Amino acid sequence: MNNIEESGVEHLSAVLLRERIVSAEILAGALGEWQRRKDAGRPILLHQVLFRRKSLMVEDLVRLLKKSNGHLLGCLGCGRTLVGGDGSGQVCRECGMNYELIEVTSSLKNDETVREEKPTQARERSIPARIGHYEPQWVLGMGAVGEVYLARDPKHDRSVALKVLRFDRDDEILIKRFEREARLLSSLKHEHIVEVVDFDMRSQPPFLVLEYLEGHNFDSYLAGSFDRVEAVEIIRGIASGVGAAHDQGVVHRDLKPANVLLDGEQSPRVTDFGLAKEIDGSTVLTQMGQKIGTPSYMSPEQLEGEMERVGPASDVYALGIMLYYSLRGRLPHQGRTPLEAVRFILSQDGYEPGGEESRVDSGLARVCFHATRHSPEDRYADGGEFEQAILLAQQEEVEVESLAPVGRKHTRWWSSLRKRFRKE
Repeated sequence: MNNIEESGVEHLSAVLLRERIVSAEILAGALGEWQRRKDAGRPILLHQVLFRRKSLMVEDLVRLLKKSNGHLLGCLGCGRTLVGGDGSGQVCRECGMNYELIEVTSSLKNDETVREEKPTQARERSIPARIGHYEPQWVLGMGAVGEVYLARDPKHDRSVALKVLRFDRDDEILIKRFEREARLLSSLKHEHIVEVVDFDMRSQPPFLVLEYLEGHNFDSYLAGSFDRVEAVEIIRGIASGVGAAHDQGVVHRDLKPANVLLDGEQSPRVTDFGLAKEIDGSTVLTQMGQKIGTPSYMSPEQLEGEMERVGPASDVYALGIMLYYSLRGRLPHQGRTPLEAVRFILSQDGYEPGGEESRVDSGLARVCFHATRHSPEDRYADGGEFEQAILLAQQEEVEVESLAPVGRKHTRWWSSLRKRFRKE
């Protein structure tokens, strides 16, 4: 299958850690700066951050590329930095732009034109010895709101994923989102939603403890040569978990492959509910008109900033884009710039993967179309209905007409919520 990010491509951070060229502590600081620039709309490639911090030498990077017989690839739209193929036709799943082949020596010269304040001591911090009674051991990831460590829980003699609010953030909205994520996740009990085992909002820093899965995420799964049938089953599991969240009154709002963890059996767990919204309308922490989510998987109503229309069907749209990717091995807007991608998304009314080279099942293609309709009212009502549509499409001799949404089962309920949003 012609995947967007071909088999053998790895994130630069993973390669640097595996080859022990950069320590986990140094990489954590660099990833923090990389994420801050991305959040501020000024993306930078990871190796440029490391060069500026003098944490990585050009000679070391050149030797690494020669050893791996690979190339340095960078997405200038969001800053994702990979090591792998020659970049031909490879497209970033985060923002839909083509990867550029980075010349290491010239990238250092270009980096000299980037000016920013010198890293503070907080940015260069090391991994703390203890947070609560947990013992952080390794950096698993960096996000817009927090950092995630692999940590040891000495009380129960187990490994956990410890998510902490950033040390250098003092943002009331972010703190409230983090607290709400802990509360919401604690209330969501489902086999396809990551389990919360503990949280403490009074701790400094506040933290959230999640079950640790020894596997990878759906994003890295799709980066390799994957089995289409298995990928569809994973998406069905994701839909099951998301549907359970919808039934309990929670909309994720930032569904994407990177926010889905896979265990050793390739069973998915939805995570990162930091942007989730309670759909009873009682807590709204985003301003009207503010875009929330990841562009490649954002619904038209999110891209247009119509937050009063964001609901379960917005998550269904993201599920539909994942399904399209799994069926075709690429995003619908492959190779377009972010602005072109947004214009393209807003001009479309459903994506139905097809073409002789795709060999896509007509039933699943139709499910994908209904899930990605422009208007939320024309999509499946929620994750549960989307899951049922996939199950039906997988049956032999299914009638394509039967895969259409059955109509909003929460029509009155959702209409009343929209009225409440307009009043607030």
